[in-house]
Amino acid sequence: MKSFRERIAESRSKVAELAGKIRRADKSAEIAELLDSEEIKERLGDLEAAVELMDEAADEKVDEGLAAAEGRLNAARESARLAGEKLKGKLNSAILRAQMNVNAARDKIADKKEAADQEKAAQRILDLLDYADECQDLAASASAEAERAMLEAAQEAIEYRKKYEE
Repeated sequence: MKSFRERIAESRSKVAELAGKIRRADKSAEIAELLDSEEIKERLGDLEAAVELMDEAADEKVDEGLAAAEGRLNAARESARLAGEKLKGKLNSAILRAQMNVNAARDKIADKKEAADQEKAAQRILDLLDYADECQDLAASASAEAERAMLEAAQEAIEYRKKYEE
């Protein structure tokens, strides 16, 4: 069983609870009365109109922002396209210069090869002429030796006849 003091404490807490509920009910009643009043309804209507105006203004700002962003995007695309074309032009120019350099190098190599071939051919001709001169000298020497041998043979033949045929 609960003591007297405990029961009083419980009663006080219940009274405090009921007082809070009454205060909340009073406030709810006041709010309900206010909501029913014409002034509140008028203010709510003005507030709704203001919210609509703010929504419209926000929509316009968003549309303006989107249009500006779209314009910047298109400008960036055009700038990128122009930069790409410029880069493509530079690249093509560099490729053309490289091809011209390669062709010039090929021409130089061909000229050097032709000059080397020409020099080799000229040297070969000179070597052949030197060989022909050596052959002529050798032939002249051989001819002179043959003539000397013939003269010597003729002289020996004459001496042979003198000695053995007489």
